[in-house]
Amino acid sequence: MTEEIPSLEQRALTEEGIKVLQYVADRQRKCMPAFIRHMARTTGRNRNNRSSAMEALATANLIVEITKGELAGDGKRMGYALTERGWKIVGNKPIWL
Repeated sequence: MTEEIPSLEQRALTEEGIKVLQYVADRQRKCMPAFIRHMARTTGRNRNNRSSAMEALATANLIVEITKGELAGDGKRMGYALTERGWKIVGNKPIWL
């Protein structure tokens, strides 16, 4: 007996995961960082902790943490950006990115 296990990408693309992807894409299109505390408004989670959807997206390589310069620090200052795979799902990647 075998079971089909969905890929990491399919498991990450839940309703909450798609909201997070769209939010990060909107912020990147405006040249603004997407911090955990900002995404808490979208996901309805604790503003200092990553949600399980964000963990799944990072594991599936759809988003990546920004850990440079003033963004580095405690968890609430952690920024996120979409990867190429994330942009393929969301679409409409700006030319300057």
